[in-house]
Amino acid sequence: MRKSLPIVIALAVLASGVLLTESVSRVESQKARNGTILEIADGFPYTTYEQWLDRGRSQMAFDEARIRSQFPPEKFKENKDKLRIPAGTYEEWLTQLKRRSEAMQAKWPSIEAEVRRTYPPELFREFKETVDCSRIIYASDGLKIVGFILKARAPASGRYPVVIYNHGGNSQVGSLDDTSLLRLSWLVRAGYVVIASQYRGCGGSSGDDEIGGADIADVLNLIPLIESLPYADPARLGMLGWSRGGMMAFLVLSKSCRISAAVIGSAPTDLFAEIEKRPVMESLLQNSVPGYAANKEAALKARSARYWPEKLCKTTPILLLQGSDDQRCVPESALDMGLQLQRSRQPFRLIFFESGSHGLSEHTEEVNRQTILWFEKHLRR
Repeated sequence: MRKSLPIVIALAVLASGVLLTESVSRVESQKARNGTILEIADGFPYTTYEQWLDRGRSQMAFDEARIRSQFPPEKFKENKDKLRIPAGTYEEWLTQLKRRSEAMQAKWPSIEAEVRRTYPPELFREFKETVDCSRIIYASDGLKIVGFILKARAPASGRYPVVIYNHGGNSQVGSLDDTSLLRLSWLVRAGYVVIASQYRGCGGSSGDDEIGGADIADVLNLIPLIESLPYADPARLGMLGWSRGGMMAFLVLSKSCRISAAVIGSAPTDLFAEIEKRPVMESLLQNSVPGYAANKEAALKARSARYWPEKLCKTTPILLLQGSDDQRCVPESALDMGLQLQRSRQPFRLIFFESGSHGLSEHTEEVNRQTILWFEKHLRR
């Protein structure tokens, strides 16, 4: 729930410009069942804290050969407008990337100091000692989707309740990274298995991110995946979503009653209000939502839970968390959503944090406490 770190921002900017995420191709056979795990590897492959920091610095380096290989001129032409690349030619774009990389590397000492403060060696060590983190690729509608499974490194016997985590952001920024995994480890230590999807078009997954369109299937298809895990209890599923991840949670609850409890933080529930507050949202949606120009109203309503509270599963209690000083999502929308939930007889609780930002970093301890209380109440049966 903490604020974004400079290193996260820097790496996201560089990666979004060159698409340096690992590209994953479409499932060739098209026969893999949804939720089938196709590949699995170590999701946090660092031996020491210093090795982890060094990898962050190395990712800022400008690797022209790699960029030309993974994002050749033809891809530049194809995606220039979609990705809003601020360069007229391919070579101009490469020059911009090189300058940006050099600028970020010059700032590395201050970035490193902030990382060491926010993610100290003891947090890294605790994660390595207590959390088993796997990076998976699973099948979803014929696509290969990247995800993560976090569980206790030395678990007791039996099956554990599961929390599906929905990340925020979009294909260009917000995908799960090392710091996201570190921040989720407290749920593992509280006795939960945590499973998360990068969604199609995000974080190395194939396909295109539609920001609440066909990509919702990538979250739903985690359910059969969970059913295949011997240590996970598919009868005790929780969901935690923040920002766009909260929107994804509402969409899941409109399509499935498999989620026993949901915690939704700082979620956009009325995209009309969001666009009015932040016009840049519209350009993002225009570049991601199929047929947006011709069907704008329908596309926005389909992604705005306040217009269809009656569709939400009535057996899933929802905990809404919202800060009054949220500069990214309209705070009043949470109050309106609470009213819509009350009118539709949805079991819910709304906690409005005074002077709380979008990530509620000022209230991290209370947010975590309320989240655990909610999951303990509804999943520990």
